[in-house]
Amino acid sequence: QLLAQADASGDGQLQLAEFVSWVFAEDPNAVGVGAAGDFTLLISGCSREFLNGEYVQEKGRVYGGRPVFYCAANKRLLFYNKNFDRWQIFSKPGKLSNCRLYTKRAAHMPADAVWEVWQPKEKAFADESSVTCKILVPDRKEEIAKAPDIVRPMKESYGTYSKRMPWIVGKRPLYFCSSDSTFLVYNEKVQKWCICNFEPDDPDGKSDGAFVADRENLERDEVEHNVTKVPKYMKMDKRMVDPTNTEETYDWAMIARLGLGFCFPIGWSEVTSAYSPEKATWYHPEESFLIEWEVL
Repeated sequence: QLLAQADASGDGQLQLAEFVSWVFAEDPNAVGVGAAGDFTLLISGCSREFLNGEYVQEKGRVYGGRPVFYCAANKRLLFYNKNFDRWQIFSKPGKLSNCRLYTKRAAHMPADAVWEVWQPKEKAFADESSVTCKILVPDRKEEIAKAPDIVRPMKESYGTYSKRMPWIVGKRPLYFCSSDSTFLVYNEKVQKWCICNFEPDDPDGKSDGAFVADRENLERDEVEHNVTKVPKYMKMDKRMVDPTNTEETYDWAMIARLGLGFCFPIGWSEVTSAYSPEKATWYHPEESFLIEWEVL
C-alpha cells in the first residue's frame, strides 16, 4: 500500500524519482493524498502530555495539501499549514496551534527541524527536541491484546461492552453487551466500528450484510454471503459470546467460525484503522450526537 501511494504516475512501477519525492515530501503535492493511505502517527515526548498520543489518518480529509490526523484520546488534530510550511497540533485546522513543526517534509521525517511547544505561562513557543513523531506500524496480535476488556459509551442509553475473546470480526476484537444483546464489531469493508444488532433475516435488504466471527489465529478467506436467510450453520449460538447463557448445545471450543447474522447498525464510527473502539471518532446517525467512550 505504501509503494502504491508513492507510485505517482500510476503505471504500476515505482520509479526512483517518485520514491524520493514521496519519502522526503519536499512538495506537499507529492505526498499523494489522493491515495488510500491508512497511517497512524505517534507523537511522544511532549512536555504538555495531553498532546502525546496516536493520531490516526482521517481518510478523505485533507488540509494544506496533506492528510489530516486525529487523536480521539486528546481530541486534537495533526495537520499541515501550507501558508507557513509547518505541521500543527490543535483542536481544529487553522493558524493556531499547541505544537508546531516548521518543515516541508513529512511530519515523521523532519530532518533537523525541531518541534515547538506553546508554553502558557511564558505565552511563547519553546523548542522541545524530545518531541518525536513516528509512523506506528501495529502488530495485530499486540493491538488485539491491548484493546480494553470493557468499554462503555458515555450515554445512559447504552450498556457496557466486554471483549469476547477468542472471537474476532474484521481482524478486530468482538464486543458484546449482555444487557441488551447488542454487539460492537468492526466492519472491515467500510473500515468502521459499529454498535449493532444481528438478525437471522434481512427481507428488505437494509442490513450491512451477513457477518461472521473467526476464532483468533484461525481466520478463513472472505466469503460473500449473498443469501436472504442465514443458513443453520451460520446461526449464532449465544453461549459462545454470552457466558450468562447456559443453554447446552455443542462443544463450542471446537468451532473455528461463528455466524452472527445480518448486521443492523445503531451507531458507527468514522473511517478508522483503530484496533479498539474507544480510539475512533463516533456519532449516532439518528440522534445527531457524538458517542464518547470510557474504558472500565
